[in-house]
Amino acid sequence: MKEKHKKVMRGTGVEPLSSCTFLQVFEEQNLSLYTLKKGECDLCAAFNYGDLSQDQYDIHQQKKREAREENDSDKVSEECVYIMDLQSGLTANEFPTIITSFVRSQLPLPDHANKSILNSDGCCYQDRNTTLSNTLLPVAMTNNVVIEQEYLDKGHA
Repeated sequence: MKEKHKKVMRGTGVEPLSSCTFLQVFEEQNLSLYTLKKGECDLCAAFNYGDLSQDQYDIHQQKKREAREENDSDKVSEECVYIMDLQSGLTANEFPTIITSFVRSQLPLPDHANKSILNSDGCCYQDRNTTLSNTLLPVAMTNNVVIEQEYLDKGHA
């Protein structure tokens, strides 16, 4: 953190604080550093620090369980399930184009499948945009196929 401070200050032409002063200001501001545990989402961390009510946490945990159960059942279903683990970097227009092209390439569906299921981690803004739904709609209608979009609860992919 101190090194980041030095770099930022030097970039602005201002002399960085000494280590002693930096720590003193840090403590005076009642700041602390915390690294999320692997797999711990923002809401779980907020609950662990007392910043989220028990009711909100219980709802969050229930959503997490339901999403995982749905995800597990999809993995063993006869349907065509495509699981996406997204990273940021694609625009809200690029992502739908890529996904729609992929879905088209998988048609026609195998005889045993009645629909395509797109299962996403729900972390990136690209997942839930209306452009994706609107680009998938004509594919579904033209090919007489159901395309279902599912999202895991944020933070629990």
